[in-house]
This record gives sequence, C-alpha cells and structure tokens, in this order.
Amino acid sequence: MRTWRQQWYPDLAPTFAMGGSGGAMMSGSGDEMMGASDGGMLSGSKMSGPATDRMYLQMMIAHHQLAVDMAEQAQVQAAHPELVDLAVTIAIEQAAEIERMRGYLADLSAPPQD
Repeated sequence: MRTWRQQWYPDLAPTFAMGGSGGAMMSGSGDEMMGASDGGMLSGSKMSGPATDRMYLQMMIAHHQLAVDMAEQAQVQAAHPELVDLAVTIAIEQAAEIERMRGYLADLSAPPQD
C-alpha cells in the first residue's frame, strides 16, 4: 500500500500511519491499542484468565469492525481498482475473524462442562 501511495500520490504529505514499523493502523508493537503500555487499560490490572480473554476479544472485535467499516467505504469511494479489490478482501477476512472471535466469546460465557 505504501508503494501505491507513493506512485499515485507522490506529493501528498506523510500521515501518522506512515511513521512507524507497526503497519498501517499504528506504529509500534500494537501494545498501545490493547492497553499494555504505561497507563493503559491493562497495565497494572488485576484481571486474569477469562476476564482478560473477554476484554481482549471485545477490543479486537471493535478493532476489526473499524477495518470492515473502512474497507466498505473504500469499496464505494476508491479511485483505483487495486484498492477496491483489497478492500473487498479485507472486509471478508475481517468479518470472518469477527465471527470467530464472537464464537470464542460465546465459549467463554458458556457454563463449564462437568
């Protein structure tokens, strides 16, 4: 995507997403999003086990949903067919991940089997 951006929009100023090594959505390792950095939601938390799993899955579902929303918007508004194709793939794959994570959440909420 960086190559496309450089080819299609060579004079466009860099954006925040281009600075880090962590990909298009953020710089760093991704710990910032999940709250593991200093002062984050999970730093110093006493949560563990299923509560941590639930929080992680809920946050990842929201994160993946943002990707689906952006991909759907790109399918309608993108000027380049390459981006439309990528957006279709992203929307399908991220929606499948959301469903998988919802299944994991349901499993966490199910009463334990004897």
